[in-house]
Amino acid sequence: MVPDRSIDAKRESNDSRATGVPAWVRRLEPIVWGASVILPVALLTVLGVCAGRQYWQQWHRRPESFAQGLGNEPTRLGHRPETPADMRYEADGCAHLGDYSVKLYDPANGTTLRADFTLSGETDCADRASFDGWIARHGRFLREQVMVTVRNSNLKELSGSKQEALERKLVARVNRSLGKPFLKSVRFKSYVLYESVRNSDYVLWEGADGREAIRQ
Repeated sequence: MVPDRSIDAKRESNDSRATGVPAWVRRLEPIVWGASVILPVALLTVLGVCAGRQYWQQWHRRPESFAQGLGNEPTRLGHRPETPADMRYEADGCAHLGDYSVKLYDPANGTTLRADFTLSGETDCADRASFDGWIARHGRFLREQVMVTVRNSNLKELSGSKQEALERKLVARVNRSLGKPFLKSVRFKSYVLYESVRNSDYVLWEGADGREAIRQ
């Protein structure tokens, strides 16, 4: 039996008049609904792939750029960072390398140690201009390496009358990260070690007797 197409057409015409929607629009409804679901998913997938590709392209260059020095990137205002105020060239390669206050937390006993000190050192910079240029590029990197070295040190290294082990570790860490011997030597000056037990006020570390806590 051959279907009566006129009946189907008449039925669609009646349905269209009842709903106020043309028949051709009704035929497109499944396509529209499918596109409304598929297109956002496809768009999110493309964005994710592009973002991931850009991340991995940058990731393999990060160790190199980090070693060359943080602080070499423009700031948000488009200006490169200047020489930190607490880092300054003195003479004959010697420089003041900043004032520090580094905290170390021991969750086992709820104790926080704080090491306050001034750092000076001998660099391979022959004059003030070369030092200022280096610090403008690597100043933040140097400060970070100082704090990481202190935080990764044990109590014996932190509480001794001298910080020779810390000094050697810092020189080795910075030069290894940079890939060249920028630091020849460093010295921790005015070194004081404090402690705070369970968020109490800071006091001189209990193992210090005044002579061992402060080194000029």
